[in-house]
Amino acid sequence: MGHVRAAFSGVEDDKVGSTFSVRVSEENCHPFTYGRYSFCHNGGVTDFPKMKRALQQSLSDEAYSTIQGNTDSEHCFAIFLDQLPSKTEQLTADEIAEALRATIRVILNLAGSIAPGQVPPSSLNFAVSDGVHCVATRFRNGRSEPPSLYYCYGSLREKLARRQMARDAGVESGSGSGTEDIVEMAASNSVGIEAETTSQGSRSG
Repeated sequence: MGHVRAAFSGVEDDKVGSTFSVRVSEENCHPFTYGRYSFCHNGGVTDFPKMKRALQQSLSDEAYSTIQGNTDSEHCFAIFLDQLPSKTEQLTADEIAEALRATIRVILNLAGSIAPGQVPPSSLNFAVSDGVHCVATRFRNGRSEPPSLYYCYGSLREKLARRQMARDAGVESGSGSGTEDIVEMAASNSVGIEAETTSQGSRSG
């Protein structure tokens, strides 16, 4: 599981006018991991500095102790860990998906608590894997679109092999090259979930 984002030090803009200090360091790099889980986030939690203390106070001691950096993303992961029915037992894709839904609800409730009467928009594209399942969200509350999110089926090696075979045969990319397996996840301002069982290649939604 990999996630590439631009890295810079200083101040990060949460896209709605609020800024907070972010340092470039290994502990702030995705994916964040704990036990069997790996977690990535693309987007931002609006007014994160204002809700950070309340967020941390809502965490269990175990989840709080996993936080090594200062990003909103890692704090979202800590919330997610607290929503799991078990951090050690093998869960189903649906159970992990429900934990992600609950994570988004917790974040929106915290955001609403610092802005009575409104919930400022946050982009919450999450991807989490336990090594067997991969579950992702493409979500932003409010009217604007969340950041794009794509996923694909099969192993990377298989896809690269098909693309190379297509090039050798003079076939343009997208025509039997494997790109037909790359799918854009639908945007949502409700808590919709895509889940894939990576060990079997099946999906549940």
